[in-house]
Amino acid sequence: MLFKLKKVMTVSSPILVLLLLILGITLFNGYFLTKSLKTSVYKDAFLVNKLGQIRGSIQRYAKLKLENIAADSVKAQIENDFNIINHLTKKDYFPKEKLPRFLYLYKQVQTSWKQLQNEKSHDAILILSEECWDEADKLTSYTAQVSEYKNNILLKKISFITLITAVLILTIMLFVYFMIKKGLEKEKITDPLTKLYNRRHFMENFNYFIDLYDRYKRPFSIIFLDIDNFKQINDTYGHQKGDEILITLSKHIMNKLRNTDLAFRYGGEEIVIILPETELYEAFQIAERLRQSIKKKIQIKSKPVTVSMGVGTYNGEGMFSFIERVDEAVYKAKRSGKDKVIVSQ
Repeated sequence: MLFKLKKVMTVSSPILVLLLLILGITLFNGYFLTKSLKTSVYKDAFLVNKLGQIRGSIQRYAKLKLENIAADSVKAQIENDFNIINHLTKKDYFPKEKLPRFLYLYKQVQTSWKQLQNEKSHDAILILSEECWDEADKLTSYTAQVSEYKNNILLKKISFITLITAVLILTIMLFVYFMIKKGLEKEKITDPLTKLYNRRHFMENFNYFIDLYDRYKRPFSIIFLDIDNFKQINDTYGHQKGDEILITLSKHIMNKLRNTDLAFRYGGEEIVIILPETELYEAFQIAERLRQSIKKKIQIKSKPVTVSMGVGTYNGEGMFSFIERVDEAVYKAKRSGKDKVIVSQ
């Protein structure tokens, strides 16, 4: 069974390749978005933390200034934090629709900070300290809101990608299931060696064409074909060579038949061909052309492979009588020298 499934799955399927390609692209996008979300969460947390540090550091700076204590280290820390924030927010960090508000609030904090550094008055320092706190608090809150907004957008995209991935996986599973099912169904009606339809499928189709004839008088003919001296081929060259001849012959027949014709391996070296909508004269011409092309194209050790054929058109006598009649024509061809087509009357 595993071998059969493997054989079925080796059938070329551009649709499956396309689905797998789309799935691969979708999974890559999902991975990229997930990674982007993690990076965004980390950077946003870092930025909010830095803004919070600036808010607290400004308060410490103001307190030290009021107490006339040197605050150069705090000032340096604040300036360093501002530089870090400037670097973080340079490269399209904020959504375009959110950037103007952030820059406005950020500028207010920076302006108040510069004023606080230059202020000497005790009361003015207190007032500016409170203003800086409020403005920095607004900036921190707004940045946290923007972070949530950005992350929600990424989460929606990830959810959409997850949905698409699930749909694609389900589609691929269903496609593979139906492909395997179709392949196994085809295997039930196909001869494993020649890849022609098998005898069971011949009987099913034969009954169908008999029904068409009985209801609507739609004509059909059949050709019975038997490889001449096939036992001698097997005995002389081996069964493997005999199988190769059968395979080559079957491929040749399929290439020569019309799209509507059906070829079956009836048994051993016997092949039967159903010719829908075909009267006896046309069936004979098809058989004769096929016989000649086989003799010309198929050889073994530079010797032509020949076939004997029987041709008949159904006249309502029933399945088994018709098969027997055409099969008898094959034996007449064999008895009368082989390599010929005999019409069954």
